[in-house]
Amino acid sequence: MLCELGAACALSRCLGCWVALVLVYTGCAQSATGSQTHERGKAGDLGHPAAPYHLGGSGGPSRGRQDLRGAAIVWEGAGQGSSSPGTVGDEGGSESEPSIFDGDMAIDLRDADGDGLYHFGSGCDVCHVFYPPGSNLSAVRGSIATPYSGSRQVLFTARSGPGSFADGDDVYDGICEVCHTTTAYHRNDAGGSHTHNAGTTCTTCHAHTREFLPFAGRSHRVHTRGSPRGLALACDACHNAEASLFNDGNPFSTTTVCDACHSPGGAVDGVDDPLVGARTNWNDGVYQGDALASGKELWCAGCHDLGTSVVDGVAAPAVVGDSTFGFYSTGHGRSGLVDCTHCHDTAREHIDGVARSYSAAADNYQDAFRLLDVAGMRPLYVPRTDWDRDGPYEDPPYYALCFRCHDKYSLLGGPTAPAGPYYAIDFETNFRNDAVVLIDDGLSTDIGAYSIPGANTRNAHATHLAGPPHFYDSDGDGTVDSYGTCVACHNVHGSTYPAMIRDGQLLGPAPGLSFAYVRYDRHDPPQGGCPDPIVMTSVGVTRDTSVGAVVRAGSGPDTNGTCNYCHCGGSATGDPEYIINCYTPDCVDYYRVPVVLPQPQVN
Repeated sequence: MLCELGAACALSRCLGCWVALVLVYTGCAQSATGSQTHERGKAGDLGHPAAPYHLGGSGGPSRGRQDLRGAAIVWEGAGQGSSSPGTVGDEGGSESEPSIFDGDMAIDLRDADGDGLYHFGSGCDVCHVFYPPGSNLSAVRGSIATPYSGSRQVLFTARSGPGSFADGDDVYDGICEVCHTTTAYHRNDAGGSHTHNAGTTCTTCHAHTREFLPFAGRSHRVHTRGSPRGLALACDACHNAEASLFNDGNPFSTTTVCDACHSPGGAVDGVDDPLVGARTNWNDGVYQGDALASGKELWCAGCHDLGTSVVDGVAAPAVVGDSTFGFYSTGHGRSGLVDCTHCHDTAREHIDGVARSYSAAADNYQDAFRLLDVAGMRPLYVPRTDWDRDGPYEDPPYYALCFRCHDKYSLLGGPTAPAGPYYAIDFETNFRNDAVVLIDDGLSTDIGAYSIPGANTRNAHATHLAGPPHFYDSDGDGTVDSYGTCVACHNVHGSTYPAMIRDGQLLGPAPGLSFAYVRYDRHDPPQGGCPDPIVMTSVGVTRDTSVGAVVRAGSGPDTNGTCNYCHCGGSATGDPEYIINCYTPDCVDYYRVPVVLPQPQVN
């Protein structure tokens, strides 16, 4: 026998004495009955280093549960297939696990956790002794040499009640207790909980065939063991006393227990969507390592749409929204080139039970919003507490995440920039003031002088990112705490306003900055001392048909949920029209001739 086969060899050695069995030793022995010998890696063998041997009856190699009189034993390595739902050994099944020494005698062992060992041991004789027989059931040893606690006495005289797997007393001598030192339940000392299904048949849920992992898919441990993406739920959070059923009395295929967290409502069915539903992906999960698997990009949308997902007492923010706003309709996802993981780090903690994790005082913006590093730098400096008026042109790392895709030279540069890489003859941003803006009123009227600060060509992106006096409230507590950053004005997940300008969705109260593009509409008859009112409107105006834009919200976080304007001359209003001359415009406006913008390069 090849000793390198580890648990598989040990298993076959044990069973050789206990069952009338055809043994096929991989690469080293021939069956006693003359049936086919399977060499490692040859046809008929599993051909996988983590699955080193396969015992078969007269019918040759087989998989699945068979009576040992038909002689089928499978040692399955990590990643080796799975049986059909509902069968012993399946990740999603619920059938009780028979002892390998009871009447069924079926064995389908698999390296469920991928460590190359069977339940941290090298073979059956870690727990079992076959001669001479002892008083414990299933040939369980009377004492076990544990990995970290020395030799421990074992009492296993019943399958439930006193003397069973873990009966809940203070002796800690159950076969499911004596080795455990760090588990949440049933350790070999007073630590942890000893009430978890005490005195019941542990193998009803924790199958011998699966290294005593519970009958559940890959996703089960995310829910019970905790992880950066998961919770550490007790069993009764989902299950009733019968482990195969859930708290609503239904089996996995029809239970509604998943609905509260994963939300079948909204744009994406977070439970049963054929690609990203939680139930759909229960066995295999949606991650490969710390990254979403290909085709699972909409996984986040299952909870972050307008459904009713509530996890650990916190409602999932409606990032995806609907057809009127949200990441895939008016946010960065509308391009079809950007998904959540372009900015968010799925390896960071996601569920903390806090509705708004970020606070300026804690300076934890990256962790709170799970943002990626950018070339080893912080992705965004929020709150931004230092100031340098030339900062944008000195290439600080304040906005590194945005500049992964957006061209900083186009956004911040132009003829008003200092000499160097930011200087250009023409602007490539539409957020700017032009000294001269002629409207199509047939009179060649110039409205450039009516902008704030008026008739002064400048790149407004660069102005706002330079620093004071542009203060904003970055954490929504009603107090301004940061100099300008990209997210001061933009909601990157989408908005009901153009250009992803904050509208109060997700960040701050409505109406947010109340932003709209505007164009010239008409000259009105004289009124109120104004001999020639020039009327601007936002009705049906797009960026390309506009001559500028207006922000109609009042100044201050208590009004707009964002910032203190430094140049708000009018009052907050939702009117689509205003007179640009004679009267002070509504709060903040700028005017320019629109230009075609370069497309961001998605990285």
